[in-house]
Amino acid sequence: VNLSSNITRLGTQAFENCKLDCLTIPASVTDIHCYAFYNCEVKKLVVNGCRGVDLSSFRSVENLYYDTFDTLMNVGKRPSAANLYIGGEKVNVLVVPEGVTELPESFVTWCESLEEVVLPSTLKKINDYAFQNCTNLKKANLPEGLEKIGSYSFAETAISEVTFPSSLTLINSGAYCK
Repeated sequence: VNLSSNITRLGTQAFENCKLDCLTIPASVTDIHCYAFYNCEVKKLVVNGCRGVDLSSFRSVENLYYDTFDTLMNVGKRPSAANLYIGGEKVNVLVVPEGVTELPESFVTWCESLEEVVLPSTLKKINDYAFQNCTNLKKANLPEGLEKIGSYSFAETAISEVTFPSSLTLINSGAYCK
């Protein structure tokens, strides 16, 4: 399913209970109702330039494609996906660019392909559930300057060794729970 660039809004239950091979959401979509994709399974979801939209109602996304890292940062609520792609490339090592100061809630969750995260020296805050259930995530550097790790940010990952920076003032509940 390729949505037309004339579409700006997807209403309640627009794709409820659907099973789709591929769905492309264009940048023209600025409003997605929280139940638009309720219980929807998608093998490949392509998100092109969307900002501030809610994609969290997908039940299952096998492959999630973002056109750019900026789209990933600004899409709003994100769905969980087994495999993450940015600019067409599968992401095993996610490099967050310098200048990023905060990672949003549920940034990349349930992502089986993610093995390592490289965080920038400018990062101050990792919000709740940022990398929760990324079961193959083994390594995430915590840069000096980082002040807060949110609840369940690295819960259910494969991280076994952590060096906390001296700048860290808060590690919230369940941050590294198994």
